[in-house]
Amino acid sequence: MTKKEKLRKAIKAKLAEMTREERVAASNNIADKLFELNEYRSARILFAYNSFGCEVITDAIIENALNSGKTICVPRVEKERMQAVIIDKNTEYCANEWGIMEPLSEASIDPCTIELSLIPLLGFDRRLNRLGRGKGFYDRFLVNLPTKKIALAYSVQESPSVDTGAYDIKVDKIITEKEIIG
Repeated sequence: MTKKEKLRKAIKAKLAEMTREERVAASNNIADKLFELNEYRSARILFAYNSFGCEVITDAIIENALNSGKTICVPRVEKERMQAVIIDKNTEYCANEWGIMEPLSEASIDPCTIELSLIPLLGFDRRLNRLGRGKGFYDRFLVNLPTKKIALAYSVQESPSVDTGAYDIKVDKIITEKEIIG
């Protein structure tokens, strides 16, 4: 088992100890911190994710963005490639092969127009390194994009260090229920 695999296993165990109520409260706190950031307030085009499993819950963030008149898009994976698909309040979804809800809409957007990207993670360190689930979808999607990258995480997901490779993309900030790092 590699260091990354061991770290993923340890963090998943910590996340499993959080109750649904704790995740909801922490997610609301993270959303409130995000709403105060200039990067969020000024962004007209936002890339977010539909939360899955023990990820920070993004429902309130997506609703706020839609109510604020922002263009919001979420990921859809096709042929091992992630694309940004525009959503609205009437968007219909279907679970992909991993159980993640993806929009049925075909309204993709040029990723270079995205001003702010909200990114899930499994683990992180204070040097703004992100540990994903291991498939590299976000790293491949974000490479060379001018977007600001903010990861959303619970404080229990912090690690003293995250091993990174040449392909791993750092984020600009990490928001937890306790603080903003970066």
